[in-house]
Amino acid sequence: MSRVPDARGVSRAQWWGAAALIGAFSLGAALSWWMLRERTGGVEFRVTATDAMPAELERLGLSPSQRDSVQGALRRGRDRVLQVADRLAPAMEAAIDSTDQELRQLLTPEQRVRFDAERAVRPAMRRTIKKDS
Repeated sequence: MSRVPDARGVSRAQWWGAAALIGAFSLGAALSWWMLRERTGGVEFRVTATDAMPAELERLGLSPSQRDSVQGALRRGRDRVLQVADRLAPAMEAAIDSTDQELRQLLTPEQRVRFDAERAVRPAMRRTIKKDS
């Protein structure tokens, strides 16, 4: 690639770099649109249970002893939230499963196969647990 600047003082490598940056941005925007287009409204329920130090606490300049105490409180809070989620998950799964069964009865056999395949790829309820510590 030419490193010799053109009349505007921009090299070919810089033009390619700018084109790559614009392409990457465009791809990211298109991917975001595609991922969000699946949403059709309704209720979305998301729970984040973490013991990671939130930014607002990081900015307070906690002393080492405060940091230890706060970390303990965050761990206990995470565990409480996970216990509630564990109790709630079976009821949510049962409600979703019964709705899916009702829907399946309204579909043709071919539609059921497609519906089941879609649910296998994108389950109605997804649960991910990551322990931070």
